[in-house]
Amino acid sequence: MPGASQSTASHDPGGPLVALLYGALSPSTAWGGCVGGPKALATMVIKRVNPMSAAKIGGTLGVMLGLLIGGCISLFMLAFGSAVAASREDAGGAIVGIFFGVGAIVIVPIFYGVFMFIMGALYAALYNVAAKWAGGLEVDAA
Repeated sequence: MPGASQSTASHDPGGPLVALLYGALSPSTAWGGCVGGPKALATMVIKRVNPMSAAKIGGTLGVMLGLLIGGCISLFMLAFGSAVAASREDAGGAIVGIFFGVGAIVIVPIFYGVFMFIMGALYAALYNVAAKWAGGLEVDAA
């Protein structure tokens, strides 16, 4: 047609959303690349870790791990206490199971949190000494 202008641009049927999802989910992104090709990696060297920062992260992860382990101990002790109470006429086994179960949810996270806090600070301090000798840890960052 003489009056109509024809577009020479290609039309993407999925639009930018499909291109974005393809770029995020394509296997090439697992290797640091994208749809257009690989990304350049920057190499950084970690020469020092703040011991207090590592201790806070370690303590937080310790509390989370302690809650998980304490919950498992709690469930086991409650089930064990119930089984003992069902086999006897007195309620002593059930009470012991309840105390150990509730105590595990409180005491285990505190213990793990304090222990991991101390270990995180100690590990960071030892890393700082070793990094002075070895030159640090090389990390490739995208």
